Amino acid sequence: MSNFHNKLATYIKEVSLKVLDLDKSIKFYKEVLGFSLLYRDEEEVKLGFTNPFLTLKKAKTANEIKTSGLYHIAYLVPNRVDLANWLYYHLQHKTVLDGASNHGVSEAIYLHDNEGNGIEIYTDTKTETWSWKNDHVEMVTIALDLDDLFETVTNPTNKLPDNTIIGHIHLSVIDLDKSKSFYNLLGFNTTQEMRSAAFLSSQKYHHHIGMNIWHMDNAAKLMEEQAGLDYFVIQYPTINELNEVLSVLDQNKYDYHKENDFVSLTDVNGINIHLKH
Repeated sequence: MSNFHNKLATYIKEVSLKVLDLDKSIKFYKEVLGFSLLYRDEEEVKLGFTNPFLTLKKAKTANEIKTSGLYHIAYLVPNRVDLANWLYYHLQHKTVLDGASNHGVSEAIYLHDNEGNGIEIYTDTKTETWSWKNDHVEMVTIALDLDDLFETVTNPTNKLPDNTIIGHIHLSVIDLDKSKSFYNLLGFNTTQEMRSAAFLSSQKYHHHIGMNIWHMDNAAKLMEEQAGLDYFVIQYPTINELNEVLSVLDQNKYDYHKENDFVSLTDVNGINIHLKH
């Protein structure tokens, strides 16, 4: 597992989505990403590999207006060859993709699932090549060199490797400044910011959480019954670190609820979060 996504780090461990058609969504994630179906009942399914990291629940209504919520879930593969094998297979099989970018800190492929939820498949570049200045990391967006990437192809496959994890989540938010401040309270440091987007992380990762206000004019908060992001899970290394975050939330008068094995709260955009240790 990545040094930034282990028992010593704070990171995004799971995501839950609400979808209109469970069967079509299962088919997509099995065929395009190679996920295994690990659990199913009438209302929800859990997908992943050894451990589930994506839950799909039945939505009651479509999301017909622009709302806060998910921009994309980013799945991190361990090695560049994993990205090359997966991408080569899908280009050969004419899978619809949205784009491919080199961000300096990572190389990424973008697509959407069958219900329009954004997906990023990426691999990190070597950390020693990341450029930091005043606790901000340099990130760029340039075209991914596919010829160079495909020189590493060994075994084209539709299946991401079994040790794929959620590397980060990118959110569509209504208020960028309030959102940055809120996630700072949860223990994430701002690593890059611009007029319409920001990136935050722990342990000096490039980002565990991205957020933007692109095309969010007149956007509303996501309603509970609508298709889209249900919640995401932030994993803390210890109970002490989680309790420190809860103390900060108390000081800033944010409400939260302690459940059996997690803490639930809602961010300033109406996005649901589960905190675990």
